[in-house]
Amino acid sequence: MFQDCSITVLLVDDNETNRYIIAHMLRDAGFNSVEAATGEDGLQLIGLSKPDLIILEVKLPDLDGFEVCKRLKANPETASIPVLHLSANFIGSRDRARGLDSGADAYLIQPVEPVELIATIKALLRIRQAEAIALTLAREWQITFNAIHDGVGLLNDAGMFIRCNESLIKLFGKKSSDELVGHLHQDFIKPMLEQIQIIPFYRAQETQRREELEINWQGRWYFLTIDPIYDNLVFAGAVLIIADITERKQSELKLQEQAWEMSKLNVSLIRSTSELDQRNQELDRFVYVVSHDLKAPLRAISNLTQWIEDDLTGQLPEENQTQMVLLRQRVHRLESFIDGLLEYSRVGRTEDITESVDVAQLLDEIIDSLVVPDTFVIELNQMPKLITKRLLLQQVFANLLSNAIKHHDRPDGRIMIS
Repeated sequence: MFQDCSITVLLVDDNETNRYIIAHMLRDAGFNSVEAATGEDGLQLIGLSKPDLIILEVKLPDLDGFEVCKRLKANPETASIPVLHLSANFIGSRDRARGLDSGADAYLIQPVEPVELIATIKALLRIRQAEAIALTLAREWQITFNAIHDGVGLLNDAGMFIRCNESLIKLFGKKSSDELVGHLHQDFIKPMLEQIQIIPFYRAQETQRREELEINWQGRWYFLTIDPIYDNLVFAGAVLIIADITERKQSELKLQEQAWEMSKLNVSLIRSTSELDQRNQELDRFVYVVSHDLKAPLRAISNLTQWIEDDLTGQLPEENQTQMVLLRQRVHRLESFIDGLLEYSRVGRTEDITESVDVAQLLDEIIDSLVVPDTFVIELNQMPKLITKRLLLQQVFANLLSNAIKHHDRPDGRIMIS
């Protein structure tokens, strides 16, 4: 329950021998002790030593123990300190009654046995500790109760408020709980229930289950809940909760409007998607036809150059043979370019494949396919190999080089790629 070594007892007695004996008992029991010989000294020591318990002799040279006890109990800072009266002179029943009436927590007659004194002290400390715990719990409960954003009230079996939190007080426009506690809750919620014939409290009492109700009052929405309370199967009251749900209701309305707009957009999107699919199919057919019509004569040119070279084997000069090879290479590049256009037309609709690309070789092919004026010089430094989408990279380089040549402010120029 408590550690004796941390307990300080203030002993107020003008008899030095008594103080010595009792202080010795306290030390043997493990308590710390502080001593005072007069009532005034005792009152001053309380603020300095902050004792957990006070042993107070009734007969003192200045203030008697009864007066000291009254002052202690009248002061909020010291009222909770247990006071044990101890006297060898005031031993009658009236004396003990007077001491207890003045606020003392216990009264013992001198001489007192150590076991009785220590047992009484421990009992008083247990009581004080229990009271402190109960006070702390009550304070925490009240803080928590008041921290609840919703209005909460506890009702008895007649519907009267027993307790309520700050939110409920503010909801009804009151200044303190005194204006609600002891009054029927029906009188406060009737204005909110203009179109409701049966008050939810009575319905919950009849149905023996929770009653819930949404209320539109003074331009705001509230959710009212009544939870019945039973004690040994007997209706004992209810818990009233009133939550402001205005923001939630407004959000629900906005969500409904947005859902309707989303529904219309979804229909429009489906229609647009269908039209887009149809156009993509038409584009695929068009690109296929165009690529087929372009590649057919290219294949014929390639085959023709090969036939000419085969028929004139040994007769064509080396320069003409080189030109035939270059012609076939450019035909193959043009075919690849057409295939690239076909793939480019499907970008976003098909999965692009990444591959290892020799950037230097790619640039050579692009430069060879462009019409580069003789007055332009293109220098190519060492290029890396990349894992990327070849077609897209080819298109980027082709656009950059073409724009650099086309939009240069002079007929001659130099392009460096590094």
